[in-house]
Amino acid sequence: RHLYEESKRDQALWLSLINAAADAIVIHEVMGRVQYLNPSFSRTFGWGLEELKGHPLPFADDDKAAVELRRLAVSGRPVGNLAAKRPTRDGRMLDVSISAACYTGQRGEPAGLICSFRDVTEARAMERQLQRVQRFEAMTALASGLAHDFNNLLMGIEGSASLALMDLPEDSAAAEKLRHIERYVRQGEQLT
Repeated sequence: RHLYEESKRDQALWLSLINAAADAIVIHEVMGRVQYLNPSFSRTFGWGLEELKGHPLPFADDDKAAVELRRLAVSGRPVGNLAAKRPTRDGRMLDVSISAACYTGQRGEPAGLICSFRDVTEARAMERQLQRVQRFEAMTALASGLAHDFNNLLMGIEGSASLALMDLPEDSAAAEKLRHIERYVRQGEQLT
């Protein structure tokens, strides 16, 4: 009787921990049939325990993460931070980080898996946005540097044209051509 009461207390404790977790957690047997899922799983993915108990998770099982989880079921080694995409009940796709551990039966044989799904959709979106901003900043710096260098070249051309213009009579054909060069240089400066 004492062992039974102790077992019930232990079960209530781990169930409280699983229910309090912010991450979506599902416990399923080796064959993949759901035994338990916490409230965070229902909030994140939209399915409740009453719908999934005794059935496999409604997730695609042909991706890298699913292969790793099957390997875990056989090997017993825990896995963590597996990146995957998983659908919600309403059809949205979430970026998730999956961690899982095998639990054993009374004789030490693999009995099932405890899987934790962390929704990293917002974090991934922020990462992608940050990468876009960084690429834009790099392109801006490159364009600014090129414009500065090009303006320096134009200044050299304008200076040389101005000096050459000083050595020519005002009404000569060569002077007119140099004034055109100066005008084109100023237009180039405005463009850059």
